[in-house]
Amino acid sequence: LGDVYKRQVVVSEPLKTKLQYYGISPWEIEVLYGFLHSRFTIVQEEIENNDEKFVSFLDIDIPLEFNEAFFKWFDFKQWEKVKDVLVTGASGGVGSIAVMILNKFGYDVTAVTGKSENEEYLRSLGAKNIINKADLDKDARPLDKGLWDGVVDTVGGKILANALAQTRDNGIVAACGNASDYKLNTTVMPFIIRGVKLWGINSVTASIKRREFVWGEVKSLIDFEQLEKSIKTVSLEDLIDIYPKMLKGETSGRYIVDLNK
Repeated sequence: LGDVYKRQVVVSEPLKTKLQYYGISPWEIEVLYGFLHSRFTIVQEEIENNDEKFVSFLDIDIPLEFNEAFFKWFDFKQWEKVKDVLVTGASGGVGSIAVMILNKFGYDVTAVTGKSENEEYLRSLGAKNIINKADLDKDARPLDKGLWDGVVDTVGGKILANALAQTRDNGIVAACGNASDYKLNTTVMPFIIRGVKLWGINSVTASIKRREFVWGEVKSLIDFEQLEKSIKTVSLEDLIDIYPKMLKGETSGRYIVDLNK
């Protein structure tokens, strides 16, 4: 996730620290931002697109005595250990893009799908392994064998509960959908035994700088020719037949409605 791991800490005020990070991945910046945002007031966040090495600048009100404890917790080298990542609802619009991007990051992606006919397509996106959603769509144990360093979940419900129980120490589970169920029945065990983190996704309030940075990365992470294979153009009348299938989880990919068709 980057050859250079370097931090520079500049004390500007008695209770304020400026943090600059060079040569680390966008994912690490997200982890850092989320951790700090949950505990302190972030005054400013800037991402410089013109400097490849200058990934992010954070101006944060942090008690200086917290610095040592924080950097001990945030060991950059731990991200080199990330290998196995699970993507649920992998045949869907969000899941298929997640498989593609995570493969580009160099992770071993396991895709979860209930549609066996999509296995070849998911492998073409970069999935190393395929498992049937029935293996996860069941009551979860409080804690299961640790299989995943990270998870992108697009479905919720029992599948998300099982993903949490199977996530390894300090793993991150990103919840961004409820295609299976909006409810989550889990225990505190993954959180207090393994330090698993369940993160919600909210792009609505993302800053312009953050959006510009993400869109700037798209061209190197997404194969649009490959993505085109999962897009179907339909008429408005076609939705009458398609929508019930969507509710039953019988569709995959994305649909574009052509009002002139």
